[in-house]
Amino acid sequence: MHGSPGPRIEYDVRLMLRSFLERVSWTICCTLGLTAWACSSSPLNSTGAGGQQAQGGEASIAGMTTAGSASGGAPGCPNDIALPTDPSGNVHLCDRGVHRTASVACPAYLPRRTSLPETGFGDECLKDADCNEKPYGMCRAPSDSSSSTGNSCSYGCTLDSECGASQVCSCNGSGGICIRSNCHTDADCGVGKLCLAAQPALCGGGGLFVCETAHDECGVSAPCADADCRFDADHFACFPPC
Repeated sequence: MHGSPGPRIEYDVRLMLRSFLERVSWTICCTLGLTAWACSSSPLNSTGAGGQQAQGGEASIAGMTTAGSASGGAPGCPNDIALPTDPSGNVHLCDRGVHRTASVACPAYLPRRTSLPETGFGDECLKDADCNEKPYGMCRAPSDSSSSTGNSCSYGCTLDSECGASQVCSCNGSGGICIRSNCHTDADCGVGKLCLAAQPALCGGGGLFVCETAHDECGVSAPCADADCRFDADHFACFPPC
C-alpha cells in the first residue's frame, strides 16, 4: 500500500504559489511605476499590451472615486495575502489579481545617506538631500547607463491626499509615488468588485489602479488569447503586445 500523497501535494502547491507570487511581485512592481524606485532587475513580461504609444505618457481614466480610505474586504477572492513589495500592506494578491485593500500611509525612508557618483552630464543631484523643492525628494541615476543624461530628482508621497484627485500613493521600499487611479480601495468599487492594479491600453502609459466592471472583456479568470489584458478608459479589454 502506498503512503499518503498529502505532504508531497502540499509541498508542490507551496512551490507553485511561491513561483506565482515572485512573478506577480515583479509584475506589480513595474506595473505601478516602481522600477526606478524599488525594483533592481527586469520583471517578466506578464502583462505587456496595448496598441499604440501614449501621448506624453498619459492614458485616459474615467470616473475617479474620491471616497473610501478604510480597509476594504475582498469577498470572493481566495488566498488573499499582502504583497511583500508594498511595506504598507495596502496591496494584496489573491486568485483574482493584485488589488488595493486599504490606503494606509507609506513608510518614509528618505532621505538616504548614500550618494550617487557624478555622471558628467549636468547632474541635478548626488544625494536625496539635494532634492528639496518638494517633500520626499529622491536622487535617481539615469535609467540607461549609456545615455547622456545626469542624475535627476523625483518627488514622492506617503498619503493619497498628497497626490492629485485621480491618483493614489503607491508604496514601495523608498516611500511612495503618485500613480493614476479611479479607486482608492476595493470598498470604492462596489459589492464584489476589486480595485485592481493594471496597465493602460496605450503603451508607455504607466501603472494604475482601477475598479473591475461588469463589462470587462478579460481578467484573471478570462485571460486573453495571444494578447494582454489592459484597461481601456472604463473597462478591461484585450490588446496586442507593445
